[in-house]
Amino acid sequence: MKRTSWKRTLCMLLVLALIGSMMPVVYGSDEGAKQVSFVETDSSLTAADLALEDKNLPASEEKESRLYSSDEMVRVSVVLERQPVLEKGYATAGIASNAGAQAYREDLLLDQQAVVARISQATGGDLDVVWNLTLAVNVISANIRYGDLETVAATDGVREVVLETQYLPCELDGEIYAQFPQNDVLVMAAAVSDYH
Repeated sequence: MKRTSWKRTLCMLLVLALIGSMMPVVYGSDEGAKQVSFVETDSSLTAADLALEDKNLPASEEKESRLYSSDEMVRVSVVLERQPVLEKGYATAGIASNAGAQAYREDLLLDQQAVVARISQATGGDLDVVWNLTLAVNVISANIRYGDLETVAATDGVREVVLETQYLPCELDGEIYAQFPQNDVLVMAAAVSDYH
């Protein structure tokens, strides 16, 4: 009998400890915290359309123009007017074996090549294409001169041009370190050595 009362006592202590561990969370919640607001969007828009939507375009263009000179190379997403494969109504299940979807994708790639040729002619040089996307979005990712943004945007077949965010490797003391866990020690050692 002593054994069961000892186990019951231990169980009760554990239950009380679990309940007690939730108390700081309950009493720590702030009554005056910010409320989350939701904005209803048009259900016909795709995720790509919502991501590309910029409500403060003039202010952001002004800010970007101060960041880049007209001859500086920037990475852009050139969003084309034609619908991507998924928006055309093809299902994602078995899309690789769907002959209609693959034919439409090939047609999009030919259209992208034609747009690249028109952009190259308008800018006076070859367009440096990084990759082409056709499944969820109809986008050409390319490197262009910042001064050619408006020319590219005005090209026939282009819906809009969006600057892409580029991430560069960590540079410390003139040396470039790849951002992998095994190099964190090297980066930290180099950073600490500056303070000694």
